[in-house]
Amino acid sequence: MLRNIVLFGLVSLYIEMPASAQDSCLNHALLQPKSVAQKVQAELLAVKVGDGGMQPNVPPETQRLISSFKDSLASATDAYLSCGSGASTDAQAMERDVAASVGANGPVSAEQPTAPEPDATIENVYGANLRLTVKRPENRPELLLVQWSFNIDCGDDSVLLMYEHQDGRWKRALRWQSAKIESIQEAFGDFFQYSVVPLGTNGKWAVAVAHGHPWCTSRMSAFDIDVVSPNGEGIPPRVVFHTNYGYSRFNIEPVMKPRSDGFELRLEVDMMDVDIMTRKGIYRYRTVGNSIVRVQPIAMNGRDFVDEWLQTKWPDAERWSASDNIVELKALHTKIERQMSPDAHDWPQFSYGAVRACKDTPRRFQVEANEDPGGPLYFQILQGANSFTMLAGSSRANPKCEGADLMQEH
Repeated sequence: MLRNIVLFGLVSLYIEMPASAQDSCLNHALLQPKSVAQKVQAELLAVKVGDGGMQPNVPPETQRLISSFKDSLASATDAYLSCGSGASTDAQAMERDVAASVGANGPVSAEQPTAPEPDATIENVYGANLRLTVKRPENRPELLLVQWSFNIDCGDDSVLLMYEHQDGRWKRALRWQSAKIESIQEAFGDFFQYSVVPLGTNGKWAVAVAHGHPWCTSRMSAFDIDVVSPNGEGIPPRVVFHTNYGYSRFNIEPVMKPRSDGFELRLEVDMMDVDIMTRKGIYRYRTVGNSIVRVQPIAMNGRDFVDEWLQTKWPDAERWSASDNIVELKALHTKIERQMSPDAHDWPQFSYGAVRACKDTPRRFQVEANEDPGGPLYFQILQGANSFTMLAGSSRANPKCEGADLMQEH
């Protein structure tokens, strides 16, 4: 109890001091969190995983150690910023010093075996490859973003901390992490991207965080996007927005970038056509007051637009549809959504054909598709400024759309 009181006092105290005094403060303040972090990490590294390290379920004791490890890493970060680190704290120096204190950012250890023996038992999986990244976001340089990550079975898990300089000291404004990890797919891993975004008025801000879900046996997984707003020191953040989509892992590194009015995430996603398999996914969001709204572009070309329109939920698809044909388009969207839902027993084979220009209207195109069973489908779309609109869908081709196949070389 006494140790906790002392540590709390160190975290809360802010005093400008010369470098030598600051070094002394750091050595003392980091002593306890360093000791705890290294102890818990050693326990995690000793966890033995059966089946060659491909166990999706996380044992209760390992869950507890993961939670304790995250607490100790947050404490180490707090302790560093308690020692006279002013508003001009250098992110690179902080990253170097805090990483050195707990043994992070060392050489990457060997990856888990890709073809293990079925009965193999391995350790040094959980807690390995501890990494620390400290950044000052370009659009909000008065903030510090701190990311910790470490290995779990078949992937990794991350914690995001954000600090704001107020009243002469750094205050932790936000901590964002998985609530629990009973299964590895609940971890914030595979990839972990974040961006500070405007929210509401009067200079308020939130953090958009995108992450994948680790898995052992497939390149197909899902990712989440959460926009979280700080509620005050020590209070869990408020989730302003949440969404979840499927994506394809490993081939393309996901990238999130801030925009003046929101943020954008690009990554590889799966197509309904299994012969084409994947395409580039664009997830651009705009903050409108205190709301987060997805906006176009949502695809790189007309065929990809049709694929995204069919896979996204209707409230978004509706906004990208012609209002004068909305009833028919909703019926078509609902039909295909039901056919492709996880609860459907027999998914039809879906394939795309030619994309042709239509001579009756400039920038109008027809995207051919086929369902087996089901027959042909022809989608009419209109290209706008960096966007597309779904006009109609029919089992009959439009005779005015006879141009060359624009996707023949793609």
